[in-house]
Amino acid sequence: MLTKHKDLISGIFLLILGVVMFASAQTIPTGAEMGASSAFMPKVVSVMLIICGALVAIQGRPRKEYVPSEGGKAKDSGRSNYKALVLSLIALVAYIALMPGVGFIITTIVYLFVQILIFAPKEKKTKRNLVLFGIVSIIFAITVYFIFVYGFALMLPSGILG
Repeated sequence: MLTKHKDLISGIFLLILGVVMFASAQTIPTGAEMGASSAFMPKVVSVMLIICGALVAIQGRPRKEYVPSEGGKAKDSGRSNYKALVLSLIALVAYIALMPGVGFIITTIVYLFVQILIFAPKEKKTKRNLVLFGIVSIIFAITVYFIFVYGFALMLPSGILG
């Protein structure tokens, strides 16, 4: 029973956790600062957690089993990709550890590129796509930096660039 509905249970747990975090973020004193208050990021993270929890729960809902046609091959979707999970956790720990010294922009570009490589299928790791992955990582990191620094007036680690 549990293994059959683990995504549904995980999604519901994330949804509840996000709601509790959002309610807790409401109690953070805002102060008199200009721009985004200290409660802004916890609220953003909790809303993202609620959205992710809802998506995981929807994907984990019970549905009919897939039966391949005669020529089709059934894949073993029950096995989790633990290698990708471990690599992602290592990349995340390195990202967090290096950000204060190296800076937000450089570490975010490298982290996003590594994450895309971890989850991209082998057939998509062509020279052309690697360049595309790099461009997407650069544009995303710089865009997020400008939104937070100039839009929300929040400081991000500048590291070796600043």
